[in-house]
Amino acid sequence: MLLRRETYQFVTGQFGFTGIHAGQGLTTAGREALSWADFLLDHPFQVRTAHSEVAGFKPGQFTRLFGWRSHSFIADDFKITSRLTLNIGLRYEYNSVLRDVRGGTRNFDFHTQDLFPAPGVSAPLYKRDPDNFAPRFGFAFRPFRDNKTVIRSSYGVFYNVNMLNNLTESSKNIPFSAGINEINNPGVIRIRMASASVSDNIAATSAREVLAVPDNYGVGDVQQWTFNIQRALPSSMVLEVGYVGSKSSHFDRPRTFNAINVLKGERVKPFPQWGNIELITTDASGNYHGLLTKVEKRMSNGLTFLGTYTWSKTMFDAWAGNAGQRHNSPFDLFLEKGLAETDQRHRVTGSWLYELPFFRGRRDAVGRLLAGWQTNGVLTLETGMPIHPSQSVQPLADECSRCNRRPNRIADGRLSSSERTLRRWFDTSAFALAVGHYGTSGRNVLTAPGLASLDLSLFKNFQVREKQSLQLRWEMYNATNTPPFNPPGLAIGTGTFGVITSAGLPREMQFGLRFLF
Repeated sequence: MLLRRETYQFVTGQFGFTGIHAGQGLTTAGREALSWADFLLDHPFQVRTAHSEVAGFKPGQFTRLFGWRSHSFIADDFKITSRLTLNIGLRYEYNSVLRDVRGGTRNFDFHTQDLFPAPGVSAPLYKRDPDNFAPRFGFAFRPFRDNKTVIRSSYGVFYNVNMLNNLTESSKNIPFSAGINEINNPGVIRIRMASASVSDNIAATSAREVLAVPDNYGVGDVQQWTFNIQRALPSSMVLEVGYVGSKSSHFDRPRTFNAINVLKGERVKPFPQWGNIELITTDASGNYHGLLTKVEKRMSNGLTFLGTYTWSKTMFDAWAGNAGQRHNSPFDLFLEKGLAETDQRHRVTGSWLYELPFFRGRRDAVGRLLAGWQTNGVLTLETGMPIHPSQSVQPLADECSRCNRRPNRIADGRLSSSERTLRRWFDTSAFALAVGHYGTSGRNVLTAPGLASLDLSLFKNFQVREKQSLQLRWEMYNATNTPPFNPPGLAIGTGTFGVITSAGLPREMQFGLRFLF
């Protein structure tokens, strides 16, 4: 496996102006109105640049990561009795340590406080992970002699595959991308557009951002277990009720390591010779529990349908992937535990296909006109995904440029369905700007709007010859024209805080003619 990827970023520079200097003490809206003032005074909020100090390498170069994988398994079925079957297996996965064949990717060693390997040297970027064994067990049991009921259960361990982006990002470490990623705290201008170079600016010597993974960078694992009961019903129907649970461990968590702990009286970073250290640890975890029900009718008499209902809860203590939001405080990751972004408490789906029986078999003009009609539909009802408010103001001068700040939560903030409106989806007075301390609001404490969608279609089939037919199609998406509202504004201090300002697509219809042969 050889991964080649361009990762150019900030080659010509990136400068952010938010009005945070000219608008000190004002609300977010008031500060944003003064963004131009900061720009004219050359008072940026954030400065990012990049250049390479190694001949032949561009900043954020062309990576060539190399590694190999070997996955093997053994499994067998054991028929204990005519009604009980066991499935037992064991899988072993080995993923070799990645290295850059050009020596253009470097990691950070927290013991030496320096990057390795040397520029241009191809070497392993972390320790190998050799103990990824994944046992599997399951059984199927028919408790009654009529063979209409089946009980199934299973347990297994499954391993994740690391996101290679975590290592391609490390190709931007110095000297291949000797750039700047610096934040100017309100009123403290240490770096400007006019002096945004490593050689000309003193502040830039301590602003070299590092992207790293730990030396024990392994893969995440998931333990998953299931239990369900299936029962055959009259009229070719099947009912299934089941439980699914899982526990996820050792998943990626992007975090800022080299921030200033102002609350403990620190004035400089733990590693003052470096800027922010973006560390992708593997200590994130979560769990899922769900009740799943399904009713299915197999095709008979021109009718088939499928209906499902899921009641579930998903918890996690980090955002999924290295492109997700970061933590509120770099020093208290325990407060990140909450509902996962994928948590959806209730979800109902239904789909059907029905060939209308009217005038079936008639070959006269009436049969040609009124026979051969077919209706189809898909119904989706689901509760909204979790969300939480945010603030753009840094509560403390910890120089954590990638932190995603949350405000204080002084009340619950959730509203009942009878109280929610498009102008007030949640209680905005329950949140206040956090200043001088980290905000107390947790992750995903609110819920976005849900979805109610019905797609309908009506088909008319015309038989032309024995193996040829025409199909006239009328299809409607969101047939009830129910607005699929987008989440409300979540930035505290803005005019759209708590306000829903947009929605998804309204009803759409299309007509078509299809020739089958």
